[in-house]
Amino acid sequence: MYSKTKVAIAENHRLTRKGYISLLKEFPDLEVVAEADNGSDLIKLLPKTSPHLIFLDIEMPVLNGKETLRQIRLSYPEIKVIMISYHKDEATMIEFFKLGANAFVSKDSSFEHFADVIKEVIEEGYYHNKSISKVLMQELSKPDTFEIKLTEREKQIIALTCQGKTNKQIADHLNIVVKTVDYHKTNIYKKTKTSSPSGLYNFALRSNLISSLQE
Repeated sequence: MYSKTKVAIAENHRLTRKGYISLLKEFPDLEVVAEADNGSDLIKLLPKTSPHLIFLDIEMPVLNGKETLRQIRLSYPEIKVIMISYHKDEATMIEFFKLGANAFVSKDSSFEHFADVIKEVIEEGYYHNKSISKVLMQELSKPDTFEIKLTEREKQIIALTCQGKTNKQIADHLNIVVKTVDYHKTNIYKKTKTSSPSGLYNFALRSNLISSLQE
């Protein structure tokens, strides 16, 4: 059965939030299932609404975008998160990518760019423009990264995780049980010193694993 991508939005300005909701109605494959004006309320809504994708404002009262993203990555690592802000500087974007954001969009972006980012995140799991990808590789590169030993099964799971697949989808694809995927993921996160799919993607990126994993 065909299902839509469920979306949640956290934005403290009501008119801006409603504007995003109206904009998202232009996408037939998306369904807004939750909205909140701060991160704390958003976190409370997640178990009830189970969104696949979150649009998260950086500057919010009660619980800001940074702390909200941290909590999402700890409890809901499979949810994709697109940060929204008026900030455009690379340092801010890099900071949120390191925390596990899947994409970063300026609030004054064009509809076309907004649509491209959504499409890329849903299909590929991430959106980085060329300049950010270059900076990420420079910022996140570490000498010990290349010495980490990964089994073939772990590489398979990293590749599927980088494609945005859930543990259930990975288990189905590899014809194994979800508990086995969970076991491998735990070992992978320990080996790579990461804690989320986004962190794992960044590890693969800085380790030059992306191209080899896709072969």
